[in-house]
Amino acid sequence: MSGLIPRFLSLSIFLFICFASNAQQNYQLSINSEPGSEGVIAKYRFNKTFSDSIRMKSSIVELVQILQSEGYLLSYIDSLFIDENQATARIYIGSRFEWLTLSGGNIAPSFFRKIGFQDKLYQGKPFKYSEVAKVQKEILDYAEQNGFPFAKLRLDSLKINDNKFSAAFNFDEGPLIIFDSITVKGDAQINSKFLGKYLGIEMGEPYNQKSIDEISRSIKNLPYVRLTSNPRLTFQNSEATLIINLEKRRINQIDGIIGFLPNASKDNNLIVTGQLDMELFNPFGKGRNIGIHWQKLKENSQNLGLQYAQPNILSSSIDFQFDFSFLKEDTLFTDRNMRLKLDYRLGAESAFSSITDFKTTNLLETSIYGDNTSLPELIDFTFNSYGLRFEWQNLDDVYVPKKGAKLWFEGTAGNKKII
Repeated sequence: MSGLIPRFLSLSIFLFICFASNAQQNYQLSINSEPGSEGVIAKYRFNKTFSDSIRMKSSIVELVQILQSEGYLLSYIDSLFIDENQATARIYIGSRFEWLTLSGGNIAPSFFRKIGFQDKLYQGKPFKYSEVAKVQKEILDYAEQNGFPFAKLRLDSLKINDNKFSAAFNFDEGPLIIFDSITVKGDAQINSKFLGKYLGIEMGEPYNQKSIDEISRSIKNLPYVRLTSNPRLTFQNSEATLIINLEKRRINQIDGIIGFLPNASKDNNLIVTGQLDMELFNPFGKGRNIGIHWQKLKENSQNLGLQYAQPNILSSSIDFQFDFSFLKEDTLFTDRNMRLKLDYRLGAESAFSSITDFKTTNLLETSIYGDNTSLPELIDFTFNSYGLRFEWQNLDDVYVPKKGAKLWFEGTAGNKKII
Protein backbone atom coordinates (compact mmCIF):
# COMPACT_ATOMS: atom_id res chain seq x y z
CA MET A 1 0.00 0.00 0.00
CA SER A 2 3.02 2.31 0.43
CA GLY A 3 3.23 2.67 -3.35
CA LEU A 4 -0.29 4.18 -3.58
CA ILE A 5 0.62 7.62 -2.21
CA PRO A 6 3.49 8.51 -4.61
CA ARG A 7 1.44 7.21 -7.57
CA PHE A 8 -1.55 9.35 -6.68
CA LEU A 9 0.80 12.32 -6.21
CA SER A 10 2.31 11.70 -9.64
CA LEU A 11 -1.22 11.69 -11.08
CA SER A 12 -1.93 15.11 -9.51
CA ILE A 13 1.36 16.56 -10.80
CA PHE A 14 0.59 15.14 -14.23
CA LEU A 15 -2.84 16.83 -14.25
CA PHE A 16 -1.31 20.19 -13.34
CA ILE A 17 1.27 20.01 -16.11
CA CYS A 18 -1.22 18.76 -18.69
CA PHE A 19 -3.83 21.41 -18.04
CA ALA A 20 -1.20 24.13 -18.19
CA SER A 21 -0.51 23.44 -21.87
CA ASN A 22 -3.22 23.29 -24.46
CA ALA A 23 -2.65 23.25 -28.18
CA GLN A 24 -5.59 24.07 -30.38
CA GLN A 25 -5.59 21.15 -32.83
CA ASN A 26 -7.16 17.75 -33.36
CA TYR A 27 -5.54 14.77 -31.65
CA GLN A 28 -5.67 11.06 -32.35
CA LEU A 29 -5.25 9.09 -29.14
CA SER A 30 -4.03 5.55 -28.58
CA ILE A 31 -3.69 3.91 -25.16
CA ASN A 32 -1.58 0.94 -24.16
CA SER A 33 -0.63 -0.74 -20.91
CA GLU A 34 1.87 -3.18 -19.46
CA PRO A 35 2.12 -6.64 -21.09
CA GLY A 36 -0.71 -8.93 -20.10
CA SER A 37 -3.16 -6.12 -19.35
CA GLU A 38 -4.20 -5.17 -22.89
CA GLY A 39 -7.51 -6.95 -22.51
CA VAL A 40 -8.47 -4.74 -19.56
CA ILE A 41 -8.22 -1.53 -21.60
CA ALA A 42 -10.18 -3.14 -24.43
CA LYS A 43 -13.21 -3.52 -22.12
CA TYR A 44 -13.67 0.23 -21.80
CA ARG A 45 -14.88 2.60 -24.47
CA PHE A 46 -13.21 5.96 -24.80
CA ASN A 47 -12.96 8.65 -27.46
CA LYS A 48 -10.00 8.46 -29.77
CA THR A 49 -10.35 11.86 -31.48
CA PHE A 50 -10.24 15.16 -29.61
CA SER A 51 -10.43 18.77 -30.71
CA ASP A 52 -7.98 19.98 -28.06
CA SER A 53 -5.45 18.59 -25.61
CA ILE A 54 -7.40 19.51 -22.47
CA ARG A 55 -10.33 17.29 -23.41
CA MET A 56 -7.98 14.49 -24.41
CA LYS A 57 -6.06 14.60 -21.12
CA SER A 58 -9.31 14.81 -19.11
CA SER A 59 -10.52 11.67 -20.89
CA ILE A 60 -7.33 9.82 -19.95
CA VAL A 61 -7.67 10.85 -16.31
CA GLU A 62 -11.33 9.79 -16.31
CA LEU A 63 -10.36 6.35 -17.62
CA VAL A 64 -7.85 5.92 -14.78
CA GLN A 65 -10.51 6.92 -12.25
CA ILE A 66 -12.87 4.32 -13.71
CA LEU A 67 -10.15 1.65 -13.45
CA GLN A 68 -9.55 2.55 -9.81
CA SER A 69 -13.27 2.40 -9.04
CA GLU A 70 -13.41 -1.07 -10.62
CA GLY A 71 -10.77 -2.45 -8.25
CA TYR A 72 -7.53 -1.55 -10.07
CA LEU A 73 -6.41 0.65 -7.18
CA LEU A 74 -2.78 0.96 -8.31
CA SER A 75 -3.53 2.13 -11.85
CA TYR A 76 -1.98 5.44 -12.91
CA ILE A 77 -0.82 7.35 -15.98
CA ASP A 78 2.74 6.23 -16.66
CA SER A 79 3.50 8.48 -19.63
CA LEU A 80 1.99 10.59 -22.39
CA PHE A 81 3.73 11.35 -25.68
CA ILE A 82 2.40 13.89 -28.17
CA ASP A 83 3.86 14.11 -31.66
CA GLU A 84 2.02 16.80 -33.62
CA ASN A 85 -1.57 15.46 -33.72
CA GLN A 86 -0.73 11.93 -32.57
CA ALA A 87 -0.89 11.11 -28.86
CA THR A 88 0.09 7.90 -27.09
CA ALA A 89 -0.76 7.32 -23.44
CA ARG A 90 0.61 4.48 -21.37
CA ILE A 91 -1.47 3.49 -18.34
CA TYR A 92 -0.16 1.17 -15.69
CA ILE A 93 -3.08 -1.01 -14.58
CA GLY A 94 -1.66 -3.39 -12.02
CA SER A 95 -3.47 -6.18 -10.25
CA ARG A 96 -7.14 -6.09 -9.46
CA PHE A 97 -8.01 -6.00 -5.78
CA GLU A 98 -10.78 -8.27 -4.58
CA TRP A 99 -12.78 -8.82 -1.44
CA LEU A 100 -11.77 -11.74 0.68
CA THR A 101 -14.49 -11.07 3.25
CA LEU A 102 -16.68 -8.16 4.29
CA SER A 103 -18.43 -9.14 7.49
CA GLY A 104 -21.09 -7.45 9.56
CA GLY A 105 -18.80 -7.10 12.56
CA ASN A 106 -20.79 -6.04 15.61
CA ILE A 107 -24.01 -5.37 13.67
CA ALA A 108 -26.85 -7.77 14.40
CA PRO A 109 -27.78 -10.09 11.48
CA SER A 110 -31.42 -8.99 11.79
CA PHE A 111 -30.31 -5.42 11.07
CA PHE A 112 -28.60 -6.48 7.85
CA ARG A 113 -31.59 -8.52 6.73
CA LYS A 114 -33.73 -5.38 6.89
CA ILE A 115 -31.45 -3.54 4.44
CA GLY A 116 -30.78 -6.61 2.26
CA PHE A 117 -27.04 -6.94 2.95
CA GLN A 118 -25.43 -10.36 2.37
CA ASP A 119 -21.73 -10.81 3.09
CA LYS A 120 -21.47 -13.69 0.61
CA LEU A 121 -22.06 -11.22 -2.23
CA TYR A 122 -18.62 -9.72 -1.54
CA GLN A 123 -16.52 -12.87 -1.28
CA GLY A 124 -14.15 -13.07 -4.25
CA LYS A 125 -15.75 -10.01 -5.90
CA PRO A 126 -13.80 -6.98 -7.22
CA PHE A 127 -13.15 -4.33 -4.60
CA LYS A 128 -15.38 -1.35 -5.34
CA TYR A 129 -15.45 1.24 -2.66
CA SER A 130 -18.59 2.81 -4.16
CA GLU A 131 -20.49 -0.37 -3.22
CA VAL A 132 -19.14 -0.26 0.33
CA ALA A 133 -20.13 3.41 0.59
CA LYS A 134 -23.62 2.51 -0.61
CA VAL A 135 -24.01 -0.14 2.10
CA GLN A 136 -22.71 2.29 4.72
CA LYS A 137 -25.27 4.88 3.63
CA GLU A 138 -28.09 2.32 3.78
CA ILE A 139 -27.07 1.33 7.30
CA LEU A 140 -26.92 4.91 8.53
CA ASP A 141 -30.18 5.82 6.76
CA TYR A 142 -31.94 2.89 8.42
CA ALA A 143 -30.54 3.91 11.79
CA GLU A 144 -31.70 7.53 11.30
CA GLN A 145 -35.20 6.35 10.44
CA ASN A 146 -35.45 4.10 13.48
CA GLY A 147 -34.41 6.27 16.39
CA PHE A 148 -30.62 6.57 16.06
CA PRO A 149 -29.75 9.86 14.29
CA PHE A 150 -26.27 9.98 15.90
CA ALA A 151 -25.15 6.54 14.72
CA LYS A 152 -21.57 6.15 13.50
CA LEU A 153 -20.11 3.50 11.20
CA ARG A 154 -16.61 2.66 10.05
CA LEU A 155 -14.64 -0.22 8.58
CA ASP A 156 -12.59 -2.13 11.13
CA SER A 157 -10.03 -4.94 11.07
CA LEU A 158 -8.92 -3.94 7.56
CA LYS A 159 -6.36 -6.36 6.13
CA ILE A 160 -4.78 -6.80 2.70
CA ASN A 161 -3.22 -10.09 1.67
CA ASP A 162 -2.27 -10.89 -1.94
CA ASN A 163 -4.46 -8.07 -3.28
CA LYS A 164 -7.43 -9.31 -1.27
CA PHE A 165 -9.25 -7.15 1.25
CA SER A 166 -10.91 -8.31 4.42
CA ALA A 167 -12.81 -5.95 6.70
CA ALA A 168 -15.64 -5.78 9.20
CA PHE A 169 -18.16 -3.08 10.05
CA ASN A 170 -17.89 -1.34 13.38
CA PHE A 171 -21.20 0.25 14.31
CA ASP A 172 -21.91 2.66 17.15
CA GLU A 173 -25.66 3.29 17.23
CA GLY A 174 -25.52 6.08 19.80
CA PRO A 175 -28.44 6.95 22.08
CA LEU A 176 -32.04 6.08 21.20
CA ILE A 177 -33.89 9.32 20.40
CA ILE A 178 -37.66 9.62 20.61
CA PHE A 179 -39.95 12.44 19.50
CA ASP A 180 -41.04 14.38 22.57
CA SER A 181 -43.11 17.29 21.26
CA ILE A 182 -43.85 19.70 18.44
CA THR A 183 -43.75 23.43 19.15
CA VAL A 184 -45.63 25.62 16.65
CA LYS A 185 -44.61 29.26 16.58
CA GLY A 186 -46.24 32.10 14.68
CA ASP A 187 -49.84 33.22 14.20
CA ALA A 188 -51.09 29.99 12.59
CA GLN A 189 -53.78 28.39 14.71
CA ILE A 190 -53.09 24.72 14.17
CA ASN A 191 -53.32 21.81 16.56
CA SER A 192 -49.84 20.39 17.21
CA LYS A 193 -51.25 16.87 17.63
CA PHE A 194 -52.94 17.06 14.23
CA LEU A 195 -49.76 18.49 12.68
CA GLY A 196 -47.71 15.63 14.07
CA LYS A 197 -50.12 13.05 12.65
CA TYR A 198 -50.09 14.80 9.29
CA LEU A 199 -46.28 14.92 9.17
CA GLY A 200 -45.98 11.30 10.31
CA ILE A 201 -44.27 12.32 13.56
CA GLU A 202 -45.68 10.38 16.50
CA MET A 203 -44.92 11.65 19.99
CA GLY A 204 -43.16 8.96 22.00
CA GLU A 205 -42.10 7.10 18.85
CA PRO A 206 -38.47 6.68 17.67
CA TYR A 207 -36.90 9.52 15.73
CA ASN A 208 -37.30 9.31 11.95
CA GLN A 209 -35.08 11.50 9.78
CA LYS A 210 -37.19 10.82 6.68
CA SER A 211 -40.19 12.52 8.29
CA ILE A 212 -38.02 15.52 9.15
CA ASP A 213 -36.69 15.76 5.59
CA GLU A 214 -40.23 15.84 4.17
CA ILE A 215 -41.62 18.54 6.49
CA SER A 216 -41.19 21.45 4.08
CA ARG A 217 -42.74 19.59 1.14
CA SER A 218 -45.61 18.26 3.26
CA ILE A 219 -46.53 21.68 4.62
CA LYS A 220 -46.65 23.05 1.07
CA ASN A 221 -49.71 20.85 0.60
CA LEU A 222 -51.56 22.70 3.37
CA PRO A 223 -53.12 25.77 1.74
CA TYR A 224 -53.90 27.57 4.99
CA VAL A 225 -50.38 27.86 6.49
CA ARG A 226 -46.92 28.80 5.24
CA LEU A 227 -43.46 28.05 6.61
CA THR A 228 -41.57 31.20 7.57
CA SER A 229 -38.26 29.46 8.28
CA ASN A 230 -36.70 26.02 8.14
CA PRO A 231 -37.85 23.61 10.88
CA ARG A 232 -35.46 23.23 13.83
CA LEU A 233 -34.68 20.35 16.17
CA THR A 234 -33.45 20.40 19.72
CA PHE A 235 -32.19 17.30 21.58
CA GLN A 236 -32.24 16.86 25.34
CA ASN A 237 -32.19 13.72 27.49
CA SER A 238 -32.60 11.43 24.45
CA GLU A 239 -35.68 13.38 23.37
CA ALA A 240 -36.20 15.45 20.24
CA THR A 241 -38.34 18.57 20.09
CA LEU A 242 -39.42 19.87 16.70
CA ILE A 243 -39.90 23.64 16.32
CA ILE A 244 -41.91 24.85 13.33
CA ASN A 245 -42.56 28.49 12.47
CA LEU A 246 -45.85 28.93 10.61
CA GLU A 247 -47.86 31.90 9.50
CA LYS A 248 -51.57 31.89 8.75
CA ARG A 249 -52.73 32.33 5.16
CA ARG A 250 -55.94 34.27 4.82
CA ILE A 251 -57.78 32.08 2.34
CA ASN A 252 -61.08 31.50 4.14
CA GLN A 253 -64.02 32.87 2.17
CA ILE A 254 -67.58 33.86 3.09
CA ASP A 255 -69.33 35.69 0.30
CA GLY A 256 -73.06 36.00 -0.23
CA ILE A 257 -75.87 38.11 -1.59
CA ILE A 258 -79.63 37.82 -1.15
CA GLY A 259 -82.40 39.49 -3.15
CA PHE A 260 -86.14 39.55 -3.70
CA LEU A 261 -87.98 39.48 -7.02
CA PRO A 262 -91.69 39.69 -7.82
CA ASN A 263 -93.31 36.30 -8.33
CA ALA A 264 -94.93 36.39 -11.76
CA SER A 265 -97.01 33.29 -11.07
CA LYS A 266 -98.42 34.51 -7.75
CA ASP A 267 -99.64 38.02 -7.10
CA ASN A 268 -98.33 39.89 -4.07
CA ASN A 269 -95.60 37.33 -3.48
CA LEU A 270 -91.82 37.62 -3.65
CA ILE A 271 -89.15 35.17 -4.77
CA VAL A 272 -86.07 34.88 -2.61
CA THR A 273 -82.95 34.74 -4.77
CA GLY A 274 -79.29 34.83 -3.91
CA GLN A 275 -75.90 33.22 -3.82
CA LEU A 276 -73.65 31.99 -1.01
CA ASP A 277 -70.03 30.83 -1.25
CA MET A 278 -68.31 29.71 1.93
CA GLU A 279 -64.91 27.98 2.18
CA LEU A 280 -63.48 27.34 5.63
CA PHE A 281 -59.98 25.89 5.90
CA ASN A 282 -58.61 24.48 9.13
CA PRO A 283 -61.48 25.34 11.48
CA PHE A 284 -60.54 24.61 15.11
CA GLY A 285 -56.95 24.02 13.95
CA LYS A 286 -57.44 20.38 12.93
CA GLY A 287 -57.01 20.62 9.17
CA ARG A 288 -60.63 20.14 8.14
CA ASN A 289 -62.14 21.81 5.08
CA ILE A 290 -65.82 22.81 4.89
CA GLY A 291 -67.42 24.25 1.77
CA ILE A 292 -70.98 25.41 1.07
CA HIS A 293 -72.07 26.82 -2.30
CA TRP A 294 -75.69 27.76 -2.96
CA GLN A 295 -77.28 29.62 -5.84
CA LYS A 296 -80.89 30.45 -6.70
CA LEU A 297 -81.55 32.85 -9.53
CA LYS A 298 -84.92 31.61 -10.80
CA GLU A 299 -88.18 30.67 -9.12
CA ASN A 300 -88.03 26.90 -9.52
CA SER A 301 -84.29 26.39 -9.97
CA GLN A 302 -81.42 26.23 -7.52
CA ASN A 303 -77.97 24.75 -7.14
CA LEU A 304 -76.33 23.45 -3.94
CA GLY A 305 -72.82 22.16 -3.36
CA LEU A 306 -71.34 20.75 -0.13
CA GLN A 307 -67.75 19.71 0.58
CA TYR A 308 -66.10 18.26 3.64
CA ALA A 309 -62.54 16.97 4.11
CA GLN A 310 -61.20 15.23 7.22
CA PRO A 311 -57.47 14.38 7.38
CA ASN A 312 -55.91 11.59 9.42
CA ILE A 313 -58.93 9.34 9.86
CA LEU A 314 -58.48 7.34 13.07
CA SER A 315 -54.99 8.84 13.49
CA SER A 316 -53.82 7.21 10.26
CA SER A 317 -52.32 8.50 7.00
CA ILE A 318 -55.76 8.24 5.35
CA ASP A 319 -57.76 11.37 4.49
CA PHE A 320 -61.50 11.41 3.85
CA GLN A 321 -63.29 13.69 1.36
CA PHE A 322 -67.00 14.12 0.76
CA ASP A 323 -68.55 16.07 -2.14
CA PHE A 324 -72.26 16.51 -2.79
CA SER A 325 -74.06 18.57 -5.41
CA PHE A 326 -77.77 19.08 -6.07
CA LEU A 327 -79.31 20.79 -9.10
CA LYS A 328 -83.00 21.49 -9.63
CA GLU A 329 -83.68 22.78 -13.11
CA ASP A 330 -87.06 24.52 -13.20
CA THR A 331 -89.81 21.87 -13.41
CA LEU A 332 -87.79 19.54 -15.66
CA PHE A 333 -85.46 17.44 -13.52
CA THR A 334 -83.27 17.16 -10.44
CA ASP A 335 -79.68 15.98 -10.48
CA ARG A 336 -77.73 14.65 -7.47
CA ASN A 337 -74.05 13.72 -7.38
CA MET A 338 -72.12 12.40 -4.41
CA ARG A 339 -68.45 11.39 -4.25
CA LEU A 340 -66.68 9.63 -1.38
CA LYS A 341 -62.89 9.59 -1.53
CA LEU A 342 -60.25 8.01 0.68
CA ASP A 343 -56.68 9.22 0.15
CA TYR A 344 -53.69 7.27 1.39
CA ARG A 345 -50.63 9.52 1.45
CA LEU A 346 -47.60 7.74 0.03
CA GLY A 347 -45.32 10.66 0.81
CA ALA A 348 -45.12 14.42 0.66
CA GLU A 349 -45.82 14.51 -3.08
CA SER A 350 -47.98 11.50 -3.91
CA ALA A 351 -51.20 9.79 -2.84
CA PHE A 352 -53.25 6.73 -3.77
CA SER A 353 -57.05 7.02 -3.59
CA SER A 354 -60.20 4.93 -3.75
CA ILE A 355 -63.27 6.66 -5.17
CA THR A 356 -66.99 5.96 -5.01
CA ASP A 357 -69.47 8.01 -7.07
CA PHE A 358 -73.26 8.04 -6.89
CA LYS A 359 -75.22 9.93 -9.55
CA THR A 360 -79.00 10.20 -9.88
CA THR A 361 -81.23 12.11 -12.26
CA ASN A 362 -85.00 12.28 -11.75
CA LEU A 363 -87.51 13.76 -14.19
CA LEU A 364 -90.13 15.95 -12.58
CA GLU A 365 -92.57 15.78 -15.48
CA THR A 366 -92.86 12.61 -17.59
CA SER A 367 -96.23 13.08 -19.31
CA ILE A 368 -94.62 15.08 -22.12
CA TYR A 369 -92.73 11.94 -23.17
CA GLY A 370 -95.80 9.68 -23.33
CA ASP A 371 -95.75 9.38 -27.12
CA ASN A 372 -91.98 8.94 -27.50
CA THR A 373 -90.73 5.83 -29.29
CA SER A 374 -87.08 6.36 -28.26
CA LEU A 375 -85.29 7.52 -25.15
CA PRO A 376 -85.43 11.30 -24.72
CA GLU A 377 -82.38 13.42 -24.06
CA LEU A 378 -83.28 13.64 -20.36
CA ILE A 379 -84.03 10.36 -18.58
CA ASP A 380 -84.38 8.94 -15.09
CA PHE A 381 -81.24 6.99 -14.20
CA THR A 382 -78.86 6.02 -11.44
CA PHE A 383 -75.15 5.53 -11.97
CA ASN A 384 -72.84 4.03 -9.34
CA SER A 385 -69.12 3.75 -10.04
CA TYR A 386 -65.98 2.74 -8.18
CA GLY A 387 -62.43 3.63 -9.06
CA LEU A 388 -58.79 4.15 -8.13
CA ARG A 389 -56.66 7.24 -8.52
CA PHE A 390 -52.95 8.00 -8.26
CA GLU A 391 -51.78 11.58 -7.91
CA TRP A 392 -48.33 13.18 -7.91
CA GLN A 393 -47.41 16.84 -7.70
CA ASN A 394 -44.45 19.05 -6.86
CA LEU A 395 -46.18 22.41 -6.97
CA ASP A 396 -44.53 25.22 -5.05
CA ASP A 397 -47.97 26.27 -3.74
CA VAL A 398 -51.10 24.11 -3.99
CA TYR A 399 -53.42 27.12 -3.60
CA VAL A 400 -51.69 29.62 -5.93
CA PRO A 401 -49.13 27.58 -7.92
CA LYS A 402 -46.43 29.43 -9.83
CA LYS A 403 -44.23 26.53 -10.83
CA GLY A 404 -44.18 22.75 -10.68
CA ALA A 405 -46.35 20.02 -12.14
CA LYS A 406 -49.33 17.93 -11.16
CA LEU A 407 -50.20 14.56 -12.68
CA TRP A 408 -52.98 12.13 -11.89
CA PHE A 409 -54.34 8.89 -13.30
CA GLU A 410 -57.86 7.76 -12.56
CA GLY A 411 -59.84 4.73 -13.62
CA THR A 412 -63.45 3.93 -12.74
CA ALA A 413 -66.03 1.26 -13.57
CA GLY A 414 -69.68 1.12 -12.66
CA ASN A 415 -73.27 0.32 -13.53
CA LYS A 416 -75.86 2.64 -15.03
CA LYS A 417 -79.55 1.86 -14.55
CA ILE A 418 -82.26 3.58 -16.55
CA ILE A 419 -85.44 3.78 -14.49
